[in-house]
Amino acid sequence: MRIFIVFTMLKYYLVLLGVFLLCISCGSSAEKKARQKRIDDSLKQLRVKDSLKKIEEDQIKNLNTPSNLEVTIEQKLKTGGHFLRWLQKVPELQKRITNQEEQYTLFIPSDSAFKVFLSAKRIDSTNTAQVQKVLENHIISAYLPLIDLMSSNEVTTLSQKKLSVQVKDKKIYIGNIKVLHSDIQYHSGILHTIDQVIF
Repeated sequence: MRIFIVFTMLKYYLVLLGVFLLCISCGSSAEKKARQKRIDDSLKQLRVKDSLKKIEEDQIKNLNTPSNLEVTIEQKLKTGGHFLRWLQKVPELQKRITNQEEQYTLFIPSDSAFKVFLSAKRIDSTNTAQVQKVLENHIISAYLPLIDLMSSNEVTTLSQKKLSVQVKDKKIYIGNIKVLHSDIQYHSGILHTIDQVIF
């Protein structure tokens, strides 16, 4: 009796499976086209996502590939042109911080910060000694990425100016000046942009 029930159930399931397979194979051509279109659209979206991801990865790679100081400031930072022009007024300092045998950390004020500083006329920008001192306030003779800065209480610049390092509201401050962007590498060190001139 049990064998008969099992056999009957098996026969019933086989008939159902056959009907199911027949329904699938008998689908209308419109359904097949719609299904194929959905597959094609999904593949297209995946290709677009892959392309966007590759572009993003290339941009990140370009940002993190060290180049010379001028290219890094002009093309990667897209700010700091005033700092670069001042640096060109002091060739020996420029040569020093672009020497690949040593590493430096530079705090680059934004161009708008430099404009505010220059409008206040706190120094004579034609005086090379004064320009050099201001520039040296922004340079540390060590390689300090953001993580190392955050673990420091104080840093000393080339001008021997001591700057406190603080973290407030998930932002890092160097001598009460906010760091805007960080960890941009150049051949001889690393750059951070700040929102004021260190004076």
